[in-house]
Amino acid sequence: MRGLSGDTYNVPKIVNITDASDQPGASIAGAAGPAVLFERVTIAAGRTPVLTNVHGTVETGHAVAIIGPRHGGKSVLLQSILGLAPVIKGSVTVLGQPPGQARRQVAYIPPADSFDSKTRVTVIQVVLMGRYRWIGWVRRPTLADRTVAARALARVGLADRSRDRFETLSGTQRQRVMLARAIAQQPRILLLDEPLTEVDVPSQAALLATLATMRSAGASVVISTDDLALAHLACDDVFLFNHRQIAFGPTAAVLTQHALDTAFGDSTDSTLESLRDATIMTQYR
Repeated sequence: MRGLSGDTYNVPKIVNITDASDQPGASIAGAAGPAVLFERVTIAAGRTPVLTNVHGTVETGHAVAIIGPRHGGKSVLLQSILGLAPVIKGSVTVLGQPPGQARRQVAYIPPADSFDSKTRVTVIQVVLMGRYRWIGWVRRPTLADRTVAARALARVGLADRSRDRFETLSGTQRQRVMLARAIAQQPRILLLDEPLTEVDVPSQAALLATLATMRSAGASVVISTDDLALAHLACDDVFLFNHRQIAFGPTAAVLTQHALDTAFGDSTDSTLESLRDATIMTQYR
C-alpha cells in the first residue's frame, strides 16, 4: 500500500486487538481540572451573535450533549471549543488553555453527510491522519503508528476495508472511519456533530462502545445532537439551547417537558413521548 508520504507498506496484522496500550484513550493524561469551561459566553458566527449566556462545565471523563433545534447554535458551540468561532463576551477555556492552544488534543467528527465523496485516499490513510498529532506532517508513520491505526479500524469493525478507497464506502462507513481516526489520535476531548444522523445499526453500536471506552480512559465527550435517546443513554449532562442557553445540568434534570417546550416550541419530535419509540433505546438497553 502507498502511504501518506508516498512510501509503500503493508497494514500490520492484528494479533491482539484488546491490548490495553492501544485502547482508545489509553494514553490520555493531563492536569486536573475541567476539560471545558464556559463562563457567561456569547458566541458569534461572523459578527452576528448566535449563542448567548453559555455557562457550564464539561468535566474530565464526562459526556455532555448539546441539544436544541436545527440552526439553534449547536455546531457553533463545538466550533468555539476548537477556537474556530469568535467569542465576543465571556470566556471559553479548554484543558486550562485558550481553545486554539488546545486544538491538537481535541478530535472532531463531522456529520456523516458532510464527508467529501471525492477524497482519493485509502481508508487506512484517513485513519493515519489521526496520528499527525504525534508524528507531525513531515515524518513518515512508523510501524507503531500503523498498528495503532489498524487497531482503531478493528475497533469500529472495518479492519477488512483498510485498503479500500475512502470514497467507495457508504456514508455511515465513512463516519466509522472518522471515528477510527479519532481513536488513533488518542484525544483528551472528542467532539461529535450529529453522530447518529442517517447512521446504521453497526455504526451506532461502534459509536456507543467507543464513547464508553474513551470515557473510561479519561477522555471527555461533547455531542451535538437532537436525539434525546442518545443523550439519556450516553451523556451525564446536557446543554439545552435555542440561540440562548435554556438549561445546563444532569440529563434527567434538564430534559423535562417544560424545558423542551421552551427550546423547541410545538415540535412534536422534541417531546419526551418520542423517547418511547426511539430505536436506539430499544437496541442498546
